[in-house]
Amino acid sequence: MFRRVPIKLAAIALVAALTGFTALTVSGSRSGDAAFPGLNGRIAYSSGDSYSYSSAAIWSMNADGGSATLLSDGAGVAAPSYSADGSRIAFDREGGIATMSASGVGLEQLLNGSNHQESSSEWRKNYVDPHSGKVIPIVRVQTYADEWQNFDHPSFSPGGLQLVVSEASGKRINRSICAVESIGSQACLYWPSPGAYYNYEYECAACGAHLMAIDSGTGALVQALTALQGGRRDTKPTYSAGGQIAFARSEEGRSSIFAIDSPGAAPRQVTTGRGDRAPDFSPDGSRIAFSHAYEDIGVVGAGGGPVQLIPIPAPSHGRGGYVNSPAFSPDGSRLVFRRGVYGSGGQDETGLFTVGLDGSGFARVSADGFAPSWQAQSPPPPPEVGATARVKKGEVRLDKRGRATIGAIVCGGSPCRVKLLSARLKLGKRSCHQVRTRVARKIAPGKTARVGVKLYGRCLRALEKAGRGRLLVRVRVTDMLGKRVLKFGVKLLPHGVHRHKRHGAHTRGHGAKS
Repeated sequence: MFRRVPIKLAAIALVAALTGFTALTVSGSRSGDAAFPGLNGRIAYSSGDSYSYSSAAIWSMNADGGSATLLSDGAGVAAPSYSADGSRIAFDREGGIATMSASGVGLEQLLNGSNHQESSSEWRKNYVDPHSGKVIPIVRVQTYADEWQNFDHPSFSPGGLQLVVSEASGKRINRSICAVESIGSQACLYWPSPGAYYNYEYECAACGAHLMAIDSGTGALVQALTALQGGRRDTKPTYSAGGQIAFARSEEGRSSIFAIDSPGAAPRQVTTGRGDRAPDFSPDGSRIAFSHAYEDIGVVGAGGGPVQLIPIPAPSHGRGGYVNSPAFSPDGSRLVFRRGVYGSGGQDETGLFTVGLDGSGFARVSADGFAPSWQAQSPPPPPEVGATARVKKGEVRLDKRGRATIGAIVCGGSPCRVKLLSARLKLGKRSCHQVRTRVARKIAPGKTARVGVKLYGRCLRALEKAGRGRLLVRVRVTDMLGKRVLKFGVKLLPHGVHRHKRHGAHTRGHGAKS
């Protein structure tokens, strides 16, 4: 039964046929991405054959290649892409788009691809060859019609509410025309049989790919981002942390990097290379890494300009190869990418590699895999901080009305509730409790509230007579750390009393007689 050969696979197969390379390039034809800032987390990647109904899978591993874990497998599973917070992964599945958690659970199919195929046979008399004008007595025309709609290369928007995906669709007609001996004959006459003739015709109606934004929870269309145009393919879109979208546009044998500054804006060209594909934004959105003709990893400013080629050591075995699908690390210091090497010994230098932007630290992290995406992790939350007491140092003097501020309560990382427990003025061996304390009952996280006191009655008169006392205020604070007692102990002086350091005596100021 006739089956459509995917466009990307067909193109790579043609390159392989012309160069003598093996079909290893199939693995390099898909791309993942990671564009969001954070701490460097795990790397998700595809393995096997993304077009196979048995061997395709998505794995994740530590950044050094350790602890590889299977996340999902099945038909057409490939091209993982982490959300900005690193908690979800969007990926290709069965010609459509699916999402799951970063641990591989909670799979949800958002979009489904379709593929309708038909074939028919007919016989014609006195067929005229369109090239030579020669008349063929009887021919059999075998027609294969293939109509499809596929979705691939999802990338989360910075807020995670949308995905940008590439939608490919079209209707392809293939006709094989051969000479036969009679009407109804199934056997073609091939060279060197007398009267042998063969012709092949091909057409594709509106075959192309464009970009669209969908709801990341339901798969519903939000808006078309680029127009569907026959012969043009917009593929491998990726979001930046600032909301820009980069993608590869292939048309008339040329592939370059384009960008959309905001959904609804017209695409602008970023690179002018003939074979630039698989873009990925740096975490700060200022640069774009991409595969340059499958030979180099290039980095260019998000607005265009000079291209920096990342120095990558040449393989020591094999006879050439390719590089593809670069993805930035969340801290922006490294890239992960696929490299394939052909020929004897090439398998030992094929797989996923990481490298610094200056070419340093080149290392293979997996012998298998393609289309990597680097997970951004949030920094660990700050330690829980409870409320603290800030007590005034030295001697605190009352004002004319018997008031003073003795300190403050600094609330921590959660709301604080405050309750006064006691307030006591100690004068030698005697204690007095005629003290009013002023403090807020509730304090917002991170805010500061003053603790004030006012003495009255016998307490105020006793302090004025003694000239000095020890005040202790106790409050209970309840916050995220539970209940704790904060103490405010200060040396208290009445208003208008001046200490003489030499003799330790005190006198009343403001015109008091000597």
